[in-house]
Amino acid sequence: MSPDGAIPQILPRARVATWGYDIDMHASWSVSETLVDGCVERQLGLAPAWLRHEVAPRRLRDAAERQVREDLARVANIEFAREFRRACPLAGAELEDYAFKLLPIGVAQWLVTSLRFRGGDLDWPFVQIDHSTISIVDRNGWEIVERALADAYAHLAPRAIRIFDPDDGELRALSHRRVACDVRIFAATLGQLRSVELPPSSTAIEVTRVEAVSSDSYARYREVYEELRGRSPIHRPRSVWHEEQDDLSAAARNGLVVEVHLDGEWAGLFAYTPTSELFFDGLCVLEAALTAAARGRGLAAHVHRRMADLVDAPDDAVLYGHVVEGNEPSARAAMRAGRRLSGAYRFVDLRGWRPRSRV
Repeated sequence: MSPDGAIPQILPRARVATWGYDIDMHASWSVSETLVDGCVERQLGLAPAWLRHEVAPRRLRDAAERQVREDLARVANIEFAREFRRACPLAGAELEDYAFKLLPIGVAQWLVTSLRFRGGDLDWPFVQIDHSTISIVDRNGWEIVERALADAYAHLAPRAIRIFDPDDGELRALSHRRVACDVRIFAATLGQLRSVELPPSSTAIEVTRVEAVSSDSYARYREVYEELRGRSPIHRPRSVWHEEQDDLSAAARNGLVVEVHLDGEWAGLFAYTPTSELFFDGLCVLEAALTAAARGRGLAAHVHRRMADLVDAPDDAVLYGHVVEGNEPSARAAMRAGRRLSGAYRFVDLRGWRPRSRV
């Protein structure tokens, strides 16, 4: 049963081989507040110490609770599942495979999980552990978790399990498994960025908010990606992709796109989106693209400082972004700009999983 008995549709029906306890895809279900609180508390426990010190506890909790509730709303959500299946039609997957799942582990403890595709690649499915009510990364706990995930997803032959690692130490208990980083998160509060002392520059740097991304600017932006793909193994389609002009223009209409000029020449653009993730609440870096001539000159610090000054948000709002593993230039740029490493999403390899048919 649920932690407080408030999820009536969770039934041990006939032990469906691939997901054990499940929720009726065609019936409404009520979210247990005990389940929400358990997931939120566990998520807040993963927040880095500096963030807990700099951000008001209410903001941290609201961000965590918002994501937990959004993800629980996707459990057995048939409309979400249909849209997801339409976008990513994986052979052998059934409709319920695309909904988020609520899986029992142990006594009155739960995982919230989801099927994902790395870069939208149907040949690279993986399972994301979105939330849990207890720590799951000690060796014995992980074995229980993996059995539950195998029951639910092995028939889809996922490549890995992805989990958030807060400080590079959370997954040490899994040293017997191969763990690989997917993306790292670098973050700072707007207050910290507003206090950054910008280094002097011999070049005239102009950072300007734009209300729309013109066709000319978008063409130059696309050229930046073409140049990177031609010489950088990090900028591969599965990991890094350009944004569509409509998406950048939408961000611009919200006042969250700036263009950079050096000595009057176009040098790149940065775009942001207001959002929450895990316990980060504020602005996420949607795009940071600079021409070859503009890279390595500390421009990210100028841009983030300018955006922090422009946006109407409190000092404890967070500006964060994702850096693909291996992209050390972007990681260094993030740290020079005042952001710090605040966790990473990591892949844990799978052993002994075999696709199996449903019964």
